Amino acid sequence: MRENIFQEEAIEILNNNGQVIGTERIALDNSIDRILAEDIIADRDDPPFDRSLRDGYACLKNDIPGTLEIIEIIKAGEFPKKKIILGKCAKIMTGAIVPEGSNCIVMVEFSKKIDSDYVKLNPPNRANFISPRGEYKKKGDVIVEKGTIIDTGIVSIMAYVGKSNPLVYERPKIGIIATGDELVEVHEKPAECQIRNCNSSLLKAQLKEIGCDTSYLGIANDDLELLTQKIRKEKDIFDIILISGGVSAGDYDFVLQAIKDSGYEIVFHKINIRPGKPAVFARVSNSYIYGVPGNPISGYLNFELFIKPFIYNIMGHKYNPEIIEMEITDSIKNKMIKRDCWYPVNILNNNQVKPVYFKGAAHLSSLVETDGIVCIPRGKKEIKKGEKVDVRRI
Repeated sequence: MRENIFQEEAIEILNNNGQVIGTERIALDNSIDRILAEDIIADRDDPPFDRSLRDGYACLKNDIPGTLEIIEIIKAGEFPKKKIILGKCAKIMTGAIVPEGSNCIVMVEFSKKIDSDYVKLNPPNRANFISPRGEYKKKGDVIVEKGTIIDTGIVSIMAYVGKSNPLVYERPKIGIIATGDELVEVHEKPAECQIRNCNSSLLKAQLKEIGCDTSYLGIANDDLELLTQKIRKEKDIFDIILISGGVSAGDYDFVLQAIKDSGYEIVFHKINIRPGKPAVFARVSNSYIYGVPGNPISGYLNFELFIKPFIYNIMGHKYNPEIIEMEITDSIKNKMIKRDCWYPVNILNNNQVKPVYFKGAAHLSSLVETDGIVCIPRGKKEIKKGEKVDVRRI
């Protein structure tokens, strides 16, 4: 077990310990937000033929401007029957196959019908409005790489190449356990010495944002034997168990020992960040536990910095958070220079961020204004007003 590690070490450990769970084929219509486990390949040239980009007339450039004989009408989905030669043209619709011999499409706006057989073409230039076969992709080209999160555009691409049952990575089964005698459920009225279990709702919401289904496993009291029994019961059911609270150093913080007694190997305990230090990561075979700090902002940051990338990793996707360099409107001080200090900020525009009023790890209401975080690296005492900072969007 490694203790008091730096955040970059925690990220490396999590990257090295995550193993993809498996793959499955699903219906295309159910694939949004899933992660591709195969490359999407062009099954034919795109476009599959020389295609007209406009409604108009297919002709030869050398014939325009001029009056030409209309030898056929070509609709989308039909094969041309005749070859274009000098003095001849074909009326053509957008998306239709350009007939042999033609090297130009004159838009219908620049035409004037003489009679049913002849048309006068007078375009302002000789732009051809033809998309040649294979202009976008060639048959066998990779269009979308595996590991990509499927969005609406990718759904349409897969439909276009006939991928009706794409291969995707399985989603992990994730269970959430809250710990603490002071907790009551959200729908209950707490006594003066109690609080509602907001951490589980927060974790469920964060997991839902990345497309994970979760099971809430309830509140476990501060009892080592009962907590150990609960973990043992759930470890063969879930790929990942997230345990909120009880991972610090108090007299009733039993999570670390319960994880050990349940047969897990503790990989690391405590990360040198502020807030969010009392975290624990453990595994046995391909089952994992992440002990999340009980203070809500600590837990929130642990999820954003460590748990989210880890879950994406075992779902076959390399997570790269959006980071933008911006100017900060006010100074921020780091009171513990031996730790990397994360601070919530509000993005004002494309150039500036403002520190959120923030009183520490338990200040849950600070999340209302937070849409980014900045790090004061260990060893640095202060980020000064007007300084450029790397803002991580959340």
